[in-house]
Amino acid sequence: MLSRRNWLLTASLASALPLTGLAQLQPAARPEPARLLETRWPDGRKLYIGSNSNVNYILRKFMKPSNLPYYEPGVTCHLLVNDGSKDWRDLYQRAQRRPVLTR
Repeated sequence: MLSRRNWLLTASLASALPLTGLAQLQPAARPEPARLLETRWPDGRKLYIGSNSNVNYILRKFMKPSNLPYYEPGVTCHLLVNDGSKDWRDLYQRAQRRPVLTR
């Protein structure tokens, strides 16, 4: 955590940079690893969603009215690590196209 003095120093240094200098500090491209999220409900349902190069890829599925009941008591979300298996890759590819709901 920055102290007040260090925060003021950091803020003053950042304000001294020209805008073109700030653009040079940003990476050319944002890394987009394959991510597979598993949402679990207490009743045993599971929903899988694969990343699609969009920062809010999971939220966009639920922003519009849909039949995907995401926000319910007891729901948890987990990142499924890519273990390199064919099963993971197959599920990821299906979940990229559309959410995969299982019981």
